[in-house]
Amino acid sequence: MEPINFDRMAKRLAGSHMNRRGVLAAACTGALGAVTISTAWTRRTAGAQLQTNQIYVSPDGWSLQYDPAVWTLQERSNGQVQMTSGEITAYLSKDAQRTNPTQCAGFFQPIAAGIVPLGVLQDANGNDVHHVASDLTYGAYGYEYEGSFVQYTECRSMGASNVMTMYAILPMDQYWDLLPTVETLFAGVTLPNALPGGANSGGAIASGDGVWAALDGLPISVLRNYSLVAEETRTRDDLMNRSLDPALTGENLDAWGFTGNDYRRYGGGGNAAQGLITDLEISILSFDSPASASQALDYFANERMIAGGLSEVVAEQIGDRTRTITGTTLIPNAFGQNEASVYVQVSSVMARISAATPAPNSEIFSIAGSTGAIAKEVVEALRSLGG
Repeated sequence: MEPINFDRMAKRLAGSHMNRRGVLAAACTGALGAVTISTAWTRRTAGAQLQTNQIYVSPDGWSLQYDPAVWTLQERSNGQVQMTSGEITAYLSKDAQRTNPTQCAGFFQPIAAGIVPLGVLQDANGNDVHHVASDLTYGAYGYEYEGSFVQYTECRSMGASNVMTMYAILPMDQYWDLLPTVETLFAGVTLPNALPGGANSGGAIASGDGVWAALDGLPISVLRNYSLVAEETRTRDDLMNRSLDPALTGENLDAWGFTGNDYRRYGGGGNAAQGLITDLEISILSFDSPASASQALDYFANERMIAGGLSEVVAEQIGDRTRTITGTTLIPNAFGQNEASVYVQVSSVMARISAATPAPNSEIFSIAGSTGAIAKEVVEALRSLGG
């Protein structure tokens, strides 16, 4: 993590914050009201809407979806991305100094000349806002420097001994109120699950009839409630012709070692037992590596959001990586209905599971959950083939 420029931060944020050490010390032991902090990205409420319409893709392989009406993005020469929103400043980057999130824990407390460290914050239940694990480490620590602030930090594993570091500086007296804005920002980060050279960097999964046979052969299958309407094997040119930018899509497919796309569409009838899903698509794409499949997942998910004006929601993680989007459907014969699409990666394969429903927007999170249940079956079938 790059050291914070405290002079710049203090000049920008000073003026509205508490400066009395005693008040701050009380705040740092949880005396900011009966609000229970939700600090880690894994604790965010499933289904929380991400109001985003801007996507930033880092050269290091991670991407960020954010609302430009809330956040201003600035790329820095050291590879960091700086995000500002009112009195919040956040920094996101691949961590060049650490290989495991647990190594971040010793850097949560800001220490520099002129700083008075106040230690770890506690939530309203008296629990330290501090967690150390190999996949996610986070902490919130207070300090005084010409004002009073909290630095909240998250370090996540990117696979292959790579770490993503994100931290935000917030005014102490507004921390609890502003934290949800930071959480929403951090929830918009998508990481490559396994970068080249990682433990999951090999082992292609076969596609074609083997996937469908494995899926149809599951002992308990939600798909048995639906009728197969169409089945296709799509080529590189087919995917190009269906894309917003055929030339770019073709270049990417070549770079990712695309080997095939198997597609099925189902009809459901839309009764209550089927969760009001009237039409269902499953599209399975195979590539030469997990890193390629991860990049393809982001590319095609982002493209579908742009094409249909869909938005991403926070949902259960399935397989190696998952992204879930909702909005007006692009499924043939279901135009005008709502859609939930779940993108999943399993090793060198990515799959899109899209469900159309006539249900109103208020039901879309339920439909996303039903679509996720089908996505789990697809993941199970893929893993049975060697993923």
